[in-house]
Amino acid sequence: MTIHDSTFDRRESDYYPTLDAPLVVPLLLDLIDLESVWEPSSGRGHIAIELKKRGKLFYASDLYDHPHKLCSISAGVDFLKQDAGPPGFRDIVMNPPYSEVDAHVSHGLGLLPEGGYLVALLRSDWSHARCRQSLVTNERFFMELKLTWRLRWIENTTVSGKHNYSLYVWRNGEPTIPTVAFGYKPEKVAA
Repeated sequence: MTIHDSTFDRRESDYYPTLDAPLVVPLLLDLIDLESVWEPSSGRGHIAIELKKRGKLFYASDLYDHPHKLCSISAGVDFLKQDAGPPGFRDIVMNPPYSEVDAHVSHGLGLLPEGGYLVALLRSDWSHARCRQSLVTNERFFMELKLTWRLRWIENTTVSGKHNYSLYVWRNGEPTIPTVAFGYKPEKVAA
């Protein structure tokens, strides 16, 4: 067994739902003021529903039509083929398919309106690759929020993943010195 082996088969279309969205979204909203959020990789809507509860969701879409959606999600929308975002959106929050992470981040930065935030839930070591230096040294790179627990990706299990994750944040505005923050798992989650 190598370090890349897993007891779970790889999911079709790289779909790994953000089951810990009720923990992750409040941590993010404590640090940045999101508004009119487009979530382009919504899956069944775990992040979207948490944003909706807080009055931040503007539009949720996904390339695939996943069953058992938690909220209204426009299916068949290929984020990488969009020339513009939905009229009126300001921010993008996503857990993109792992096989297309770099393309999603780059494309999202190209669509981001003035003052908007791009937030991507990615492996914490994502930024270590040489090919991504331009994305994390970009003058719009704003913050990395390191999550201090292992996220759960497989429904109906208590097993967490083997990787650490962070929320990487870019802002289309005045350049600032990027910060690193730490998000601690709350003991209880408000309903």
